[in-house]
Amino acid sequence: TDTIDYYDSGTASNATVFVKRIWKQKIRIDGIAHKLTSGTCTIQLSVDGTVVGATHNVTGTGVDATLGTAIEIDGTSASKRLELAITSASSPVGLEVGLSAATVNV
Repeated sequence: TDTIDYYDSGTASNATVFVKRIWKQKIRIDGIAHKLTSGTCTIQLSVDGTVVGATHNVTGTGVDATLGTAIEIDGTSASKRLELAITSASSPVGLEVGLSAATVNV
């Protein structure tokens, strides 16, 4: 397993941001940790521009959560963009996200 990290020390805005390109592997994301320095927003994972999984409310209180349904990303034959869709931004500063990911044997 590994943690895929995303951190932006500045002010986030409603946008979809690049986290990592998945290539020559298949991964399963089964947990998420998130926190802001200040403000609020919601986040959702996205793969190649399509949101997947649940929406998470992010505040200044850190959250470590196991996903109810794991998200699999198969980049074995074609690479996939893992992204973070940020919405409902209300002056979010210092967005920190950690994704618990494991390689799936193919």
